[in-house]
Amino acid sequence: MENWGFCIKKLRKEAGLTQPELAKRSGLTREHISRMELGHFQGWKQVTLEKLAHGLSMSTIQLCKVIYDGNGKESSYSAISEIKRKLRYLENELKESEK
Repeated sequence: MENWGFCIKKLRKEAGLTQPELAKRSGLTREHISRMELGHFQGWKQVTLEKLAHGLSMSTIQLCKVIYDGNGKESSYSAISEIKRKLRYLENELKESEK
């Protein structure tokens, strides 16, 4: 079963980026990118998702949707719940900013 790390690696490669290039674009370290791609993380912070999305030239909402709906099927219920919570948060922020 594909996981988040697989999705991140696939998105990075589709963008034609190496780990060091994505690290530079996102403001994350190459080691952090590597750990994410290998699935070695204990939940993702909002700022990490935002930086990663920026480095991949996509919105945070797009990144979350790709990770959740797209090519990666995360088996952990808590991980899926976290993505859903972050999506709701971002959608609410977007609605508030449009007022």
